[in-house]
Amino acid sequence: MQQMTKKRLTHISVISAAQHSGVLTFVFAYPIVALMRFLQGYDPQRQGSLDSTAWWVLWIIMPVVFAVFGAVLTSFSCFAYNLSAKLLGGVRYEDHDAN
Repeated sequence: MQQMTKKRLTHISVISAAQHSGVLTFVFAYPIVALMRFLQGYDPQRQGSLDSTAWWVLWIIMPVVFAVFGAVLTSFSCFAYNLSAKLLGGVRYEDHDAN
C-alpha cells in the first residue's frame, strides 16, 4: 500500500536552477531566432536587402544573450523563493512512497 507523505520544498539551489535554465533557454532560443528571421523576410523596408552576415552573427549571439538573461532571472526568482520559504515554510507537496 502506498503511503503519502506531505513535505515542503524549503530551498532551491540557485546555481543548479540557473544552469538548467541557461541551457534550456539557449536551446529554445533557436526557434525564436528562426521565427524572427522568417518574419523579417516579410518586412517591406528590408525587401531586396541581402545582408546575411549580420544574421549569422545573431544565430550565435541571440541564444547566448537569451541564455544569460534566463539564468539571471531564474537566479533572482530562486533567491526570492528561498527567502519567502524561510518565512512561510515553502510549498507543500505529496511524496508517494512505493512501500
